[in-house]
Amino acid sequence: MSDKINFLIKKPIIPRIIYLLLLIASAVLVSNIGGVITYGLFFSILLYLPFTIIYLYICRMCVTSHQELDTVYLRKQQKSKFTLILENPGFLPIGSLSLLIPPNVFSFGKELIETEYSLMPKQKITIHTDICCKYAGSYGVGIYRLMLKDPFGIVVFRFDISQGTILVHVKPDLTTIAFKPLEKALSDDNSRMRKQIQSTSFDTLGNDMQKYRPFDPISKIHWKNYARTNELYVRIPDHQNLQMPVIILENNDFVVEETVMQKRDRFLEFAVSAADYFARQKKPVKIIYYNFKPTYHLIDGYESFNNFYSDLTRHLPSHNTDEVNSLLYKAADPQNSIVLIISETDCKINLDQAKR
Repeated sequence: MSDKINFLIKKPIIPRIIYLLLLIASAVLVSNIGGVITYGLFFSILLYLPFTIIYLYICRMCVTSHQELDTVYLRKQQKSKFTLILENPGFLPIGSLSLLIPPNVFSFGKELIETEYSLMPKQKITIHTDICCKYAGSYGVGIYRLMLKDPFGIVVFRFDISQGTILVHVKPDLTTIAFKPLEKALSDDNSRMRKQIQSTSFDTLGNDMQKYRPFDPISKIHWKNYARTNELYVRIPDHQNLQMPVIILENNDFVVEETVMQKRDRFLEFAVSAADYFARQKKPVKIIYYNFKPTYHLIDGYESFNNFYSDLTRHLPSHNTDEVNSLLYKAADPQNSIVLIISETDCKINLDQAKR
């Protein structure tokens, strides 16, 4: 965002009105009375505005900031130590410096936001407080912008913080939100799915090969078989099976806005809960989402579940397209797998109903 000099904002409007009235009154006095005092008053009021703009702009160019977190891997509502350093390396004192953050996304100690800071030349201040994130996901936290204003609130500068925000990865809550939808999906009305899932467990999975697909990792290619047959096949690890369920995660575009973040928070919670459901049932499940390419997570125990729980928030992209969703659907191999689709739009279990 570019620098902004704000003269007409909703609050406070009274100082600007008073300034205009004083300027008009001093001009009337000059025209009717004259004299050194009235001229001095008039030019003092008239020149206050340009001198204030120049002064605040110099201060804006001088002030520097740095912010730190003790960790970038957080949990919802977990307090983490936050440090903000403000410094004035210039030759002019800086007053009425305020901190701006997005509302309702994360919170600091109350005193940090409500305090106006002043910096003398060459002064540096260090502020320690706590930060608490409200929603799961990966997004920037910290002070987004700084605000400088004159003592009367007539001129206001808002500008981006020099360092920028800190990217954090906030894990979702681990709940049972997806358990009932999954149980309904695996009800007697879906006997084919139930039988195939029940016939596959962590202990009975076999080892097999399948034809190489463009998104398969090269490390899985069976090179001996290729030398013998001149055809590319990949090994299917012991804990995979073509008939195990596959969950596709279809995310929406993500921006730091509360309504969007609420959806992402619920989506992450739902996806993790679905993985936890299969881990508790001791039934393997393959989860696919897009991270530059179709990315697989095979949940075949609590160790792999914990890896998925840690990686999902960090790797889920901020953008998505219909082409990406179609690619994920093809990667799931719907002809040989039971495909469950979890969309961020509605956070429901959809049973292979997408028309690709």
